[in-house]
Parts: sequence; structure tokens; C-alpha cells
Amino acid sequence: SFKSASQSKFKPLIFGFCCQYGLYGTGALASLWRKAKAGIWIVPVLCVAKIETEHLLRAFEMGAEGVFIAGCGQEQCAREDTAFWALQRVEKARKILQQIGLEPQRLQAFNLYPSDEDPANALDEFTEQIGELYLASAIKQEVKT
Repeated sequence: SFKSASQSKFKPLIFGFCCQYGLYGTGALASLWRKAKAGIWIVPVLCVAKIETEHLLRAFEMGAEGVFIAGCGQEQCAREDTAFWALQRVEKARKILQQIGLEPQRLQAFNLYPSDEDPANALDEFTEQIGELYLASAIKQEVKT
């Protein structure tokens, strides 16, 4: 369950919305899962342009320390302006995160290609960054108590 995953003391929860025709469909995210330092929950979607700001914020509400959108890449995508719409919603959600006191870099959008030599590299860097933010916030909580 999401609740038990978010209560993990060892791994921050990262929630990812992935195009089912991109990396998710090829299984290329398996390497990220194997070496990830975070609990990663992947939600396959028909198109990342359909992800609304509310979906992104809801993931944080459910306990995610980080959220990402992984699109299939503009050249590969059958839909027009996918990256534009996804980035519009990410930027809107980042502003809201900042207003409520969360770091906007906890939310990222990627265009990932199965043909990349290491398609999960950007996501691996993101999980590392979220791990550092998670550790910093855990230390702050310990200092307060």
C-alpha cells in the first residue's frame, strides 16, 4: 500500500508517471529499480500530456518525497505538443510546491528514449537527489525533536 511505502525509514518514496509506449513499455526502467536507493512506484499512462497538476500534487499528498514524469520523447511520440503540456503542468505544480514550503526540484520531467545508452541515467540522478533531500529533511526533523 502507499501508506506503508511512505512510512519506510530507509527509502524515500518516488512516484513516477511513465508513458506506456516509452521506457515503461520497453522494460528499460528495470535497471533503475535494481539499483535505486528509493522506493519507486511507477504508474503507466497512455500519454504524459494527460497528467494534470492535481495528479502530481496528489502524489506528494500520498507521501511521495519526489515525483517524475517520464515521456517517450518528442520524435517518438504520436501526439503533438506532449512535452509542452507536460512541462506546463510540472511548472505549475513546482510553483505550488514552493508556496507550501517544499523544494520544487522534488518534481521533474524527462524525455527518455529506449535507444539511449543508459536511458535510466537521468532518473538515477533524480533518485539520488531525492535521497539527499529526504536525508536532509529527516535530519531537520531529528534536530527539532
